[in-house]
Amino acid sequence: DEESLGAKVVDSEIEAEMVETAELYRLELLEQVADHDESVMEKFIEGEEVDVELLRGAIRAGTIEQIWVPVLAGSALGNKGIQPLLDAVIHYLPSPEDVATIEARKPSNGDPVTVTCTEQEPFSALLFKVQIDPHGELLYMRVYSGSLERGKTAMNPRTGKRERINSMHRMHANARENLDRTVAGDIVAVTGPRFSGTGDTLCDAKHQVMLEEPVFPETVISMAVEPRSSNDRDKLQEVLSRIEREDPTFNLEVNRETGQFVMSGMGELHLEVIRNRLERDFKIDANIGKPRVAYRQMVARKGSATVRVERLLGGKEHFGEAKVTLVPYELEEEGFSDIDWVGGKPLIAPEWTQAVEDTVRSCLSGGGDLGFPFIRVQAQIQLSPVTPETTEAGLSMATREAFQGAHEKAGDLLLEPLMAFQVSTPENYFGAIHQDLVRRRAQIEKVDLGQELRKIEGTVPLAEVFGYTTSLRSLSQGRASVSMEPVGFSAAPDEVAERFRY
Repeated sequence: DEESLGAKVVDSEIEAEMVETAELYRLELLEQVADHDESVMEKFIEGEEVDVELLRGAIRAGTIEQIWVPVLAGSALGNKGIQPLLDAVIHYLPSPEDVATIEARKPSNGDPVTVTCTEQEPFSALLFKVQIDPHGELLYMRVYSGSLERGKTAMNPRTGKRERINSMHRMHANARENLDRTVAGDIVAVTGPRFSGTGDTLCDAKHQVMLEEPVFPETVISMAVEPRSSNDRDKLQEVLSRIEREDPTFNLEVNRETGQFVMSGMGELHLEVIRNRLERDFKIDANIGKPRVAYRQMVARKGSATVRVERLLGGKEHFGEAKVTLVPYELEEEGFSDIDWVGGKPLIAPEWTQAVEDTVRSCLSGGGDLGFPFIRVQAQIQLSPVTPETTEAGLSMATREAFQGAHEKAGDLLLEPLMAFQVSTPENYFGAIHQDLVRRRAQIEKVDLGQELRKIEGTVPLAEVFGYTTSLRSLSQGRASVSMEPVGFSAAPDEVAERFRY
């Protein structure tokens, strides 16, 4: 019902001209389900009516076994088909009771450990979303085992800090139902944690585990953003920092040379939505730069360097010696760069090891001829025995120069973000669109010929498809469509890399 915005459900007979089509598709559904369910097969062969409960159970079993994915029709904009969608979640998707155990890790050594998903076990939960509203922060949490009462504390094994749960709520859209206790299988929103964020585990302090945190891809596109009024600069930074905490796929940096804020995300639409939020929700007028590709780099091969530093700074002698080895991961592997201490961390002051690690992280954030952040690289650190002359600054300087030396020996490789695409076009425009995609360095992986449309699937460098929707509309007189999503990084051609060397 449009007047009630979909709150009132209208149940009516299928229109007469659609009955035959509906029966045809229902027959096709029964045939597909019968291939995987003996009870449905038996009734189908004997020509008996397959009752709703039996059919739902068979569809649910196939969904949980990942044989198929139920597809429903509806319109969020038109408030149509919302109730059937929510009912389908209950009918077809697995409930918490279907998962008896999950795998986790011990915080102390990373060894695997099994968590039994019952209320009687020690408490463990995963924070999977942060939402900031006018009343403060809400952290969404899925409870995997045990129970927790409002006002009690839970341990974050990543930070080693206890977090107090001031309140907990069961969310119904924007309405909250206050809870005093949550148990295994619940999804609740809580307030109180100050040092936890998306992907963190909260657990019983005496039985600590780390649940599998979600992995978020690298950002692929950047835009400079600055307030039109200098008075709004602090407000803009505060708002963008809040959005960054809410959205793990959004990143905010300050350009060291220009002082501009640079926001990075998963695509043009992603950053366009954030731009609209700045204007609509936070009343900030901002100038947004043109989109820029967020390139990355990795080392081409293994490289090592050892550097010994003896330097006079500020009237004080500084000494340090460090060896850094850069090891590339396989080109096909996704992943961030990491740091490894050869033979374990040295027995020196913790602030010294932290300073060395911070130096390596700074180098990994960008450097060399290309200047882009590193991914798919392991930086291995080894310090020479510490002497009375060794200083923290000396170790940091030696580490930085050793990293630079290792990078020179290892060489670099420019990585460009790729987008997976699917173009649907009438046959008349296929040739022109295919030719245009090849010109954009697209790798065509699949071409399907349907009854009316051709579908082209493949990958294409993000740099080649800025504004592609407009071009596609022009090539097809508005009759073709495209969908895209980031799928990682690949080595860029030499001619692209040469543009960035200096």
